[in-house]
Amino acid sequence: MATNTLLTWIGATDLRAARGELPDGVGPIAQAVSDRSFSRIYLLSNYARQEEERFADWLRKRTDAAVSIRHFDLTGPTDYREVYEAAVSVATAVHGELKDPNLGITYHLSPGTPAMAAVWIILARTSHPAELIESSQKHGVGTVSFPFDLAADYLPEAVQASDDDIIRLTQGLPPDRGEFDAIIHRCAPMKRLIAKASPARGRSCSRVPSMHPVLARTALSFL
Repeated sequence: MATNTLLTWIGATDLRAARGELPDGVGPIAQAVSDRSFSRIYLLSNYARQEEERFADWLRKRTDAAVSIRHFDLTGPTDYREVYEAAVSVATAVHGELKDPNLGITYHLSPGTPAMAAVWIILARTSHPAELIESSQKHGVGTVSFPFDLAADYLPEAVQASDDDIIRLTQGLPPDRGEFDAIIHRCAPMKRLIAKASPARGRSCSRVPSMHPVLARTALSFL
């Protein structure tokens, strides 16, 4: 039997729900656990520990899942490097703790900051595959799918490797980029452009996929 596990940051709306400040809703996390069945829930948080515990206790009354908190003292909730390192540490620990070959992982995109959502997307499509969900009072809980490779465009510079091999690997590129190596460049935009152009060598491109609405909302928040 699969072990369905939810990883999510605690958001401000979730805390408000636990305090009874949302008369018409329960917040994205409680909505997700009410709609879907999870055996374990890992709450990532940079809020005060008292607030975290209050929310966890409130959530436990709404689910049979084992709820645990992973606290992180972030410089800020939009610090990509810190958010990335926190998310990776929890995702890696979950696999190590559960050791379940049928482990099913879900990342919740709705709670937290756009930076937190972006990091979940990156992990789901690269080193730590998982299902992605979002929730809202209007549309309920749904799975989010991304039909294109987003590593070159959305991997924050703060978490890029200095040798840029990560970009090539997540794009499925061979180490040698041939004629692209002759282009003298150092800036991140040019690196991303080359990473996106390299896979196109030798094959035609019939369609350019449009941006997924979740990424569009996340991208707009960076402006």
